[in-house]
Amino acid sequence: MKHIKLFFALSIVTFNSYGQSLEFTDRVLDKMVLELNLTGSEMVTKEMHQELQLTPEQYETVELVNNKRFQQILKAEEKYAGEPALLEKSYKEINTNSVKVLSSVLTEEQLKQFIKLAGPNEKKYFSINQDN
Repeated sequence: MKHIKLFFALSIVTFNSYGQSLEFTDRVLDKMVLELNLTGSEMVTKEMHQELQLTPEQYETVELVNNKRFQQILKAEEKYAGEPALLEKSYKEINTNSVKVLSSVLTEEQLKQFIKLAGPNEKKYFSINQDN
């Protein structure tokens, strides 16, 4: 019985420690974005602008890249609706191309932050050896 209590106590400490190690997201920005009626590309662009502190020139390019990416994704979803393997291949190509362009626009620090912000599904499109 003592072992169970000890295990339970250690579990609580572990979960609390893990929760404290998670990065704090910008809740103010999240709330603002949710209150606005934005498209997916607009939301991503605004978040990138806020989190990466983009210059006006970078913002223009990022906006174009995100708009193009979302349009291509919608077309691919329509074209490959019943073919998940082809859809995944299309996603990979679209996102890999977008990441290449963004890599040439963002500074090294911004790129590191962007990779941190990317979700687990997007991280697979990043390459350490990517050409700028």
